[in-house]
Amino acid sequence: SRGLGDVYKRQLFIIKIINVLRRLSMNIYNLRYFVTLARIRQYTKAAEELCITQPSLSHAISQMEKELGVKLFEKTDIR
Repeated sequence: SRGLGDVYKRQLFIIKIINVLRRLSMNIYNLRYFVTLARIRQYTKAAEELCITQPSLSHAISQMEKELGVKLFEKTDIR
């Protein structure tokens, strides 16, 4: 019979696996956001195509820039 310690270790392992899968999923979304924005070159239009809000796209790109330590896009005024 297994003790509570084994059950606890198994639960921790499952939680770690779930967290890795969530992180991987978020990285795939971020990569999709990056590729779409690079192709379209406009945050608003890229966000529309991705079916997300423009602030959500901006936030995702900012997080990627922080994580990578580089500026991915130069923002310019198109007025």
